[in-house]
Amino acid sequence: MDFYGKKKHGRPVFDPAVEEKRKKQWARVKEGQVFNAPITIPNKGKSHAQCKLIFGNMIANAVEQASEKGITVDQFMIFLLNQEEQKPVPIDEDFLHRFMYIISPTFNDNGEPITLSKMDTFQASRLFKVVQTFLAGMEIIIDDPPEISEKDSSLS
Repeated sequence: MDFYGKKKHGRPVFDPAVEEKRKKQWARVKEGQVFNAPITIPNKGKSHAQCKLIFGNMIANAVEQASEKGITVDQFMIFLLNQEEQKPVPIDEDFLHRFMYIISPTFNDNGEPITLSKMDTFQASRLFKVVQTFLAGMEIIIDDPPEISEKDSSLS
């Protein structure tokens, strides 16, 4: 599992929801067990690596808040489709990752759907804002990442 963060004052700093997942993962490592903890430094802190940081933090934060508030997949679907309640299923990263492409599909010049790895900064910014707005409707509040300035709404 990858945990995206920043180095501040000589120490790794993670978004609170990412830190919580990191602690849970660390607790699973048994005493004396071998583990792998690679450190990857993205080029200039931008591009695809930056998108992974921003969206990874957003998804981890949303999952954490959904868990704390007891918001489940069925409530997401009821909110989106105004349908009858179903069996509660917890929200997880995989669901949110797939869901963001459903509520805000993005297409290339040939009309084919694309994911974050193929999006430009404008497309990624738009996707972030759509998902952020949707989550706010569910009372899951995701703050703008520091990479999105007030002057420039792109992720670059």
